[in-house]
Amino acid sequence: STATDEKVIRFLDNPPKKPALFGWDHPRMKIILTWHVSPSAPAKREAHEKTTSILIGKNRDEGHVYVKILGHPTVMIVKNSYIKELDKTLFNFRDKNVWNYEIDDVTAVKYTDPADHLTIEAVKSPKEDRWNLIKPKKVRADSRAVENWLWDFSGFRIKQFLTREEFTTLAHGHLPPPSRLVEITLRKKRAPLSLKLFHVNNQWIAQTSLDPDWYDVLDPKDVLKTFLTTFDLQYRRLLQFEDMDITKLELKGGRQALLFKKKKNHWYRITKSGKKKIPNIDVLNFLWELSDLKYTKLLAKAPGQPAFSHGVEVRLYENKSHPVGSLVFIPTPQHKGFYFKVEGKTMIFYINSKGTKKFEDAYQKLVHSKKTTKE
Repeated sequence: STATDEKVIRFLDNPPKKPALFGWDHPRMKIILTWHVSPSAPAKREAHEKTTSILIGKNRDEGHVYVKILGHPTVMIVKNSYIKELDKTLFNFRDKNVWNYEIDDVTAVKYTDPADHLTIEAVKSPKEDRWNLIKPKKVRADSRAVENWLWDFSGFRIKQFLTREEFTTLAHGHLPPPSRLVEITLRKKRAPLSLKLFHVNNQWIAQTSLDPDWYDVLDPKDVLKTFLTTFDLQYRRLLQFEDMDITKLELKGGRQALLFKKKKNHWYRITKSGKKKIPNIDVLNFLWELSDLKYTKLLAKAPGQPAFSHGVEVRLYENKSHPVGSLVFIPTPQHKGFYFKVEGKTMIFYINSKGTKKFEDAYQKLVHSKKTTKE
């Protein structure tokens, strides 16, 4: 597009026939364009290819350069930015993705950290459409966390390509063992995609089964965020529900009791004087953050045995009568986080303040949500 769409500043239709004057004897760049030409008449003639060449010559001045079409006498003057856009290397045109796959096509992932003797395997259950961990222990996985993990792996971008010889030289003459191994199994594919990660000279370098003769230098930030543990991937949400299915919400704490109901896709705050419409987004944000809460510690009992009777109770309903779940939460003494007690479970869940920041903000906004319309 750059090669053909650049606007000409000036045409020199009768330039001096001195190749050295413009740089045609030693052009700094030559662009050869080839395209397919179909026959114009319906006669039985075969299509053919047509070729033209663009020559980039010397600078006319600080801001402009000479350009011409090979075989044509006219010399064109264009801006120097034209050259900057065209000045590419093979690296610019190579695919920078380490590998390509669709998250929905992944049926299993295996991650190995040899140094820590850690192997994590997750398998997707097609019937339940959810992920389960099978190594190092069998437990339900957080499907969103696993898919985010797969997304991070798919986001690896190459900063530099290395040949095997270049990689060996960088590694002081020998091929080191990989620091991490990743295998991703895709639907309808027999062999999994595999990736080896090497840590050499403070650089993270990948080698894939798709192109084993090349080594790819990666951005360390991309790599480090994929170093997860079983705890990061297992299901740790306090309540399981779909925010759009909730039609009734109760909040009780201290002397305050709030009731919210949904009718015809609108949320209302129910008071003694009637019902008043409130912004849907305030309720939905609260429900979203509540469903996204993941415990950071699991306790047999909370230190100091906090009195959950002084906490805030959240109760959810579907169809305004069918209870979906309930929990009570209270802040820690130094307000470094919150304790949660979920209905039907004996353990106490702790979430640090970083994990509850958005939930707390959404709760405060809902409690103080401005009423908009009275009915």
